[in-house]
Amino acid sequence: MLGLGTGFHTISKSDYPFWYNAFSIDFDGVNDNMTFDSGINEVFTSLATASGTISVWVKLDSVSANANVIKASVDTANNIEFAYLNSSTNMLAKYKAGNVTRSVQIPFDFEGNDNWYHLAMSWDVEADEFKAYINGAQSGTTQTGLGTWSGNINSVKVAQNSLGDNTYWNGHIDELSFFSGALSATQVSTDLYNGGVPKDLASFPNLVGHWRFDKASGTNVEDVSTNNNDGTLVNGAAITKDIP
Repeated sequence: MLGLGTGFHTISKSDYPFWYNAFSIDFDGVNDNMTFDSGINEVFTSLATASGTISVWVKLDSVSANANVIKASVDTANNIEFAYLNSSTNMLAKYKAGNVTRSVQIPFDFEGNDNWYHLAMSWDVEADEFKAYINGAQSGTTQTGLGTWSGNINSVKVAQNSLGDNTYWNGHIDELSFFSGALSATQVSTDLYNGGVPKDLASFPNLVGHWRFDKASGTNVEDVSTNNNDGTLVNGAAITKDIP
Protein backbone atom coordinates (compact mmCIF):
# COMPACT_ATOMS: atom_id res chain seq x y z
CA MET A 1 0.00 0.00 0.00
CA LEU A 2 1.34 3.39 -0.97
CA GLY A 3 0.55 6.40 1.23
CA LEU A 4 0.60 9.88 -0.28
CA GLY A 5 0.72 11.82 2.96
CA THR A 6 -1.72 13.69 5.18
CA GLY A 7 -4.87 14.79 3.41
CA PHE A 8 -4.38 12.46 0.48
CA HIS A 9 -6.18 9.25 -0.30
CA THR A 10 -4.16 6.11 0.49
CA ILE A 11 -3.73 4.07 -2.68
CA SER A 12 -4.38 0.35 -2.61
CA LYS A 13 -4.56 -2.35 -5.28
CA SER A 14 -8.36 -2.09 -5.42
CA ASP A 15 -8.10 1.52 -6.60
CA TYR A 16 -6.55 0.46 -9.88
CA PRO A 17 -8.20 -1.64 -12.60
CA PHE A 18 -4.85 -2.09 -14.36
CA TRP A 19 -2.12 -4.61 -13.64
CA TYR A 20 0.86 -4.02 -11.40
CA ASN A 21 3.71 -6.19 -10.16
CA ALA A 22 3.68 -6.93 -6.43
CA PHE A 23 5.46 -10.22 -5.70
CA SER A 24 8.32 -12.46 -6.81
CA ILE A 25 9.52 -15.89 -5.67
CA ASP A 26 12.61 -16.33 -3.48
CA PHE A 27 14.46 -19.62 -4.05
CA ASP A 28 16.94 -20.77 -1.39
CA GLY A 29 19.62 -22.39 -3.59
CA VAL A 30 19.39 -25.62 -1.59
CA ASN A 31 16.37 -27.49 -2.97
CA ASP A 32 13.63 -24.93 -3.77
CA ASN A 33 12.25 -25.15 -7.30
CA MET A 34 9.08 -24.84 -9.36
CA THR A 35 7.51 -27.51 -11.54
CA PHE A 36 4.61 -27.21 -14.00
CA ASP A 37 1.43 -28.98 -15.00
CA SER A 38 2.23 -31.70 -17.53
CA GLY A 39 0.71 -29.70 -20.40
CA ILE A 40 3.77 -27.46 -20.42
CA ASN A 41 5.80 -30.27 -22.00
CA GLU A 42 3.67 -30.23 -25.15
CA VAL A 43 3.71 -26.42 -25.28
CA PHE A 44 7.48 -26.22 -24.92
CA THR A 45 8.09 -29.02 -27.43
CA SER A 46 6.21 -26.99 -30.05
CA LEU A 47 8.50 -24.03 -29.29
CA ALA A 48 11.72 -26.05 -29.24
CA THR A 49 11.11 -27.59 -32.64
CA ALA A 50 10.21 -24.30 -34.37
CA SER A 51 10.75 -20.92 -32.72
CA GLY A 52 10.23 -19.36 -29.33
CA THR A 53 11.20 -16.73 -26.77
CA ILE A 54 11.78 -16.93 -23.01
CA SER A 55 11.57 -13.80 -20.85
CA VAL A 56 12.35 -13.63 -17.12
CA TRP A 57 13.44 -11.20 -14.39
CA VAL A 58 16.13 -12.42 -11.98
CA LYS A 59 18.12 -11.36 -8.93
CA LEU A 60 20.94 -13.66 -7.81
CA ASP A 61 21.84 -13.64 -4.12
CA SER A 62 24.76 -16.07 -4.08
CA VAL A 63 25.95 -19.36 -5.56
CA SER A 64 28.58 -21.99 -4.85
CA ALA A 65 28.10 -23.85 -8.13
CA ASN A 66 26.33 -23.38 -11.44
CA ALA A 67 22.70 -22.37 -10.95
CA ASN A 68 19.74 -22.83 -13.29
CA VAL A 69 17.06 -20.19 -13.73
CA ILE A 70 15.02 -22.39 -16.03
CA LYS A 71 15.69 -25.53 -18.03
CA ALA A 72 13.49 -27.50 -20.42
CA SER A 73 14.84 -30.84 -21.55
CA VAL A 74 14.34 -34.07 -23.43
CA ASP A 75 17.79 -35.40 -22.55
CA THR A 76 21.41 -34.27 -22.46
CA ALA A 77 21.39 -33.79 -26.26
CA ASN A 78 18.21 -31.70 -26.49
CA ASN A 79 17.58 -28.93 -23.97
CA ILE A 80 17.14 -25.19 -23.53
CA GLU A 81 18.28 -23.23 -20.49
CA PHE A 82 19.27 -20.07 -18.69
CA ALA A 83 21.99 -20.87 -16.13
CA TYR A 84 24.54 -18.91 -14.10
CA LEU A 85 28.14 -20.08 -14.62
CA ASN A 86 29.84 -19.59 -11.27
CA SER A 87 33.31 -20.20 -12.72
CA SER A 88 33.02 -17.24 -15.09
CA THR A 89 30.30 -15.12 -13.41
CA ASN A 90 28.44 -15.17 -16.72
CA MET A 91 24.86 -16.05 -17.49
CA LEU A 92 24.54 -18.81 -20.07
CA ALA A 93 21.70 -18.80 -22.60
CA LYS A 94 21.67 -22.12 -24.46
CA TYR A 95 19.76 -23.92 -27.19
CA LYS A 96 21.01 -27.48 -27.68
CA ALA A 97 19.41 -29.66 -30.36
CA GLY A 98 20.65 -32.96 -31.73
CA ASN A 99 23.71 -32.60 -29.50
CA VAL A 100 24.62 -29.34 -31.27
CA THR A 101 24.99 -26.49 -28.76
CA ARG A 102 24.44 -22.85 -29.62
CA SER A 103 24.93 -20.54 -26.68
CA VAL A 104 25.72 -17.00 -25.56
CA GLN A 105 27.55 -16.16 -22.36
CA ILE A 106 26.23 -12.88 -21.02
CA PRO A 107 29.19 -11.24 -19.26
CA PHE A 108 28.05 -9.81 -15.96
CA ASP A 109 28.70 -10.53 -12.31
CA PHE A 110 25.15 -10.84 -11.01
CA GLU A 111 25.99 -12.34 -7.66
CA GLY A 112 25.10 -10.46 -4.51
CA ASN A 113 24.71 -6.98 -6.01
CA ASP A 114 21.01 -6.72 -5.06
CA ASN A 115 20.00 -5.67 -8.58
CA TRP A 116 17.28 -7.11 -10.78
CA TYR A 117 18.03 -7.99 -14.41
CA HIS A 118 15.82 -8.84 -17.33
CA LEU A 119 16.92 -11.80 -19.44
CA ALA A 120 15.52 -13.04 -22.73
CA MET A 121 16.50 -15.57 -25.35
CA SER A 122 14.97 -16.40 -28.72
CA TRP A 123 15.49 -19.06 -31.35
CA ASP A 124 14.15 -19.58 -34.85
CA VAL A 125 14.90 -22.92 -36.48
CA GLU A 126 13.81 -21.86 -39.98
CA ALA A 127 15.84 -18.63 -39.85
CA ASP A 128 18.70 -20.56 -38.17
CA GLU A 129 19.21 -17.96 -35.43
CA PHE A 130 19.66 -17.96 -31.66
CA LYS A 131 19.90 -14.68 -29.68
CA ALA A 132 20.25 -13.62 -26.04
CA TYR A 133 19.42 -10.33 -24.35
CA ILE A 134 20.05 -8.56 -21.05
CA ASN A 135 18.09 -5.49 -19.98
CA GLY A 136 16.62 -5.05 -23.44
CA ALA A 137 19.90 -5.17 -25.41
CA GLN A 138 21.26 -8.09 -27.39
CA SER A 139 24.26 -9.72 -25.75
CA GLY A 140 27.01 -11.19 -27.90
CA THR A 141 26.40 -12.16 -31.50
CA THR A 142 23.57 -14.00 -33.22
CA GLN A 143 24.35 -17.72 -33.24
CA THR A 144 23.68 -19.81 -36.35
CA GLY A 145 24.07 -23.46 -37.27
CA LEU A 146 21.30 -24.76 -35.01
CA GLY A 147 20.96 -28.52 -34.70
CA THR A 148 17.86 -30.62 -35.37
CA TRP A 149 15.65 -31.09 -32.32
CA SER A 150 14.82 -34.68 -31.40
CA GLY A 151 12.15 -35.89 -28.99
CA ASN A 152 9.46 -34.41 -26.77
CA ILE A 153 10.17 -32.24 -23.74
CA ASN A 154 9.61 -34.31 -20.60
CA SER A 155 10.73 -31.88 -17.90
CA VAL A 156 10.58 -28.11 -17.38
CA LYS A 157 11.81 -26.68 -14.09
CA VAL A 158 12.46 -23.26 -12.59
CA ALA A 159 15.42 -22.80 -10.23
CA GLN A 160 16.68 -26.34 -10.79
CA ASN A 161 18.33 -28.25 -13.62
CA SER A 162 15.53 -30.31 -15.21
CA LEU A 163 18.02 -33.11 -15.95
CA GLY A 164 18.14 -33.75 -12.23
CA ASP A 165 21.51 -32.55 -10.91
CA ASN A 166 21.73 -30.30 -7.87
CA THR A 167 22.15 -26.90 -9.52
CA TYR A 168 19.65 -24.67 -7.74
CA TRP A 169 19.07 -20.93 -8.05
CA ASN A 170 19.72 -18.88 -4.91
CA GLY A 171 17.78 -15.66 -5.41
CA HIS A 172 14.59 -14.20 -6.80
CA ILE A 173 12.71 -14.89 -10.04
CA ASP A 174 9.77 -12.92 -11.39
CA GLU A 175 7.57 -12.51 -14.47
CA LEU A 176 8.46 -15.69 -16.36
CA SER A 177 6.99 -15.81 -19.87
CA PHE A 178 7.13 -18.08 -22.93
CA PHE A 179 6.18 -16.93 -26.43
CA SER A 180 5.74 -18.76 -29.69
CA GLY A 181 7.98 -17.23 -32.32
CA ALA A 182 11.25 -15.35 -31.95
CA LEU A 183 10.33 -11.86 -30.75
CA SER A 184 12.18 -9.00 -32.41
CA ALA A 185 14.87 -6.94 -30.71
CA THR A 186 12.39 -4.05 -30.54
CA GLN A 187 9.78 -6.22 -28.84
CA VAL A 188 12.33 -7.45 -26.30
CA SER A 189 13.50 -3.92 -25.55
CA THR A 190 10.16 -2.10 -25.60
CA ASP A 191 7.65 -4.70 -24.46
CA LEU A 192 9.61 -7.12 -22.29
CA TYR A 193 12.28 -4.93 -20.68
CA ASN A 194 10.30 -1.67 -20.88
CA GLY A 195 12.99 0.51 -19.32
CA GLY A 196 13.32 -1.78 -16.32
CA VAL A 197 9.62 -1.89 -15.40
CA PRO A 198 7.72 -5.15 -16.04
CA LYS A 199 4.59 -4.78 -18.18
CA ASP A 200 1.31 -6.65 -18.20
CA LEU A 201 1.81 -9.29 -20.90
CA ALA A 202 -1.44 -11.21 -20.42
CA SER A 203 -2.83 -10.09 -23.81
CA PHE A 204 0.51 -10.03 -25.64
CA PRO A 205 0.41 -11.80 -29.03
CA ASN A 206 1.93 -15.29 -29.10
CA LEU A 207 1.97 -15.63 -25.31
CA VAL A 208 1.86 -19.34 -24.44
CA GLY A 209 2.88 -19.23 -20.77
CA HIS A 210 3.02 -16.44 -18.19
CA TRP A 211 3.69 -16.83 -14.46
CA ARG A 212 3.45 -13.44 -12.74
CA PHE A 213 3.88 -14.79 -9.17
CA ASP A 214 1.32 -12.22 -8.08
CA LYS A 215 -1.11 -15.01 -8.90
CA ALA A 216 0.35 -17.41 -6.33
CA SER A 217 -1.65 -19.08 -3.60
CA GLY A 218 0.05 -21.51 -1.25
CA THR A 219 2.23 -23.59 -3.55
CA ASN A 220 0.17 -22.93 -6.71
CA VAL A 221 1.35 -20.33 -9.25
CA GLU A 222 -1.25 -19.48 -11.86
CA ASP A 223 -0.38 -19.45 -15.54
CA VAL A 224 -2.32 -16.40 -16.75
CA SER A 225 -1.96 -17.38 -20.41
CA THR A 226 -4.84 -19.26 -22.06
CA ASN A 227 -2.92 -22.55 -21.73
CA ASN A 228 -3.40 -22.66 -17.93
CA ASN A 229 -0.30 -24.70 -17.14
CA ASP A 230 0.02 -23.70 -13.50
CA GLY A 231 3.27 -23.98 -11.60
CA THR A 232 3.88 -25.67 -8.25
CA LEU A 233 6.38 -24.32 -5.72
CA VAL A 234 8.46 -27.13 -4.22
CA ASN A 235 10.36 -27.38 -0.90
CA GLY A 236 9.28 -24.06 0.52
CA ALA A 237 10.08 -21.51 -2.19
CA ALA A 238 8.73 -18.28 -0.72
CA ILE A 239 6.56 -15.47 -2.06
CA THR A 240 8.23 -12.12 -1.41
CA LYS A 241 7.62 -8.42 -2.07
CA ASP A 242 11.14 -7.93 -3.48
CA ILE A 243 10.34 -7.02 -7.11
CA PRO A 244 11.95 -5.42 -10.18
